[in-house]
Amino acid sequence: MTLTWVLIICGIALAVLFCLCLAIANYAPERFMDIYKECNEQIADCDYTPREIVDDINHNEFGGQLKIERTEKYAGDAYVRGGWLLLSDITMQSRGISAYATLTHELGHAMQDRDGNKLKVRSILMRIGMLIGPLLFPALIAGLILIAIGGSVFYWGIGVAIFGGLIFLLAIVLRILTISIEKDASKKAIKILNQYLNQKDLKIAKKLLNSAKLTYWAVMFRTLLGWTFLTRKPTLFN
Repeated sequence: MTLTWVLIICGIALAVLFCLCLAIANYAPERFMDIYKECNEQIADCDYTPREIVDDINHNEFGGQLKIERTEKYAGDAYVRGGWLLLSDITMQSRGISAYATLTHELGHAMQDRDGNKLKVRSILMRIGMLIGPLLFPALIAGLILIAIGGSVFYWGIGVAIFGGLIFLLAIVLRILTISIEKDASKKAIKILNQYLNQKDLKIAKKLLNSAKLTYWAVMFRTLLGWTFLTRKPTLFN
């Protein structure tokens, strides 16, 4: 195989990879909501309601210390560091498979908060990012201008541009950390669901959790590919 063919094959592979990343960046969130609604219409064959599972896990794993709060946001379930579990009406009142997958995923985050420091580290980095994030583009632009002027301000320009690059690097590190956290929470969710759902329903729950995981990859790709203007405008720190 000649060098020309190697370059052509590599170019095609990169183009396919680029298109795949764009597709995930632009369509993964909408695809997740479609799967979420579809899974919630499928009633789980389970002897426990979602609320009963929450209470059971809260009692057995957390000694009843988790605080359960209601959120009106559709599919806005979340875990807040410090032991706060925010669950939507659709999760607490439905017996759809989405409800079981969602609440156990958030319980997975509660276990992470109890057992390690990943959530704390992410919170600290996020606060730093929100403080310095607005300086990203001004730093890059100012750095390029100073470099272009040259002379005595050339190295100042390099320093300012590097500072902007470090802000962007922090955003990427946060995305990677978030993906790792969400993947681990889903693993914990599946372990919990094994105790309550049959294999057929568990397979559907896994499909939903895997789709949710892609939404975090979508944010990563939007961050990396925002310069192309082919994806939604990325929010670096949220």
